[in-house]
Amino acid sequence: MLKAKEKKKESDTPSESEEEDEQPKRKSKNKNDDDRGLKLDIPDFDGEMDPEKFLDWVRQAERVFEYKEYDDKKQFKVAILKLTKYASLWYENLKKQRKKEGKAKIESWLKLKKHLLKRFVPKDYEQDNYIKLQSLEQESMSVTDYIKEFEKMSIVCDLEEKEELRVARFVKGLTPALAKRVEIQNYEGFNDVCRLALKFEKHDKAQKLHAYSKGTSSYSMSKN
Repeated sequence: MLKAKEKKKESDTPSESEEEDEQPKRKSKNKNDDDRGLKLDIPDFDGEMDPEKFLDWVRQAERVFEYKEYDDKKQFKVAILKLTKYASLWYENLKKQRKKEGKAKIESWLKLKKHLLKRFVPKDYEQDNYIKLQSLEQESMSVTDYIKEFEKMSIVCDLEEKEELRVARFVKGLTPALAKRVEIQNYEGFNDVCRLALKFEKHDKAQKLHAYSKGTSSYSMSKN
């Protein structure tokens, strides 16, 4: 009787091999929970006629698709759920039109994106941005803002050019006084030119602040 109880107790106790089998399961569960703190939701697209907002929505959606490792068909299914207001009406109308014309259903994100681009990005959008890029000037912008705008426009235009030409365009757009000072310096590329422009701007601001403080002090002393 005692031996039977001991055998039952041993059978109820998990063996070392069983415990080892359970550990990987726990680990894999924790691994699946790793992204719970990340914001992975795709924003809605309501069909606003702003090409930059639409293209930003596409970029955000595709980053999530890539992270989640969705295939083309699942990307499509998720994307259409994010079309709201006018964009949703446009999509429903697209489906009806294709059905009337005897065309196959769209079930691919790549095909849907092609139709979305055609509707929400004007044909001359890229050309307009290229013209803006060529005529971009710093004017009243800070150097930091000018660098951001310069790089953004270059990316939007998908511009591929030699480093020397890129530097020349950037320097040309700086304020005349700043451009002259940057031009006479030694630099190796675009990053160096940006660093110099930021350095000179910081120096000028410090000098102006110093001159203002000195003027204020002199005025106070003369008043006394």
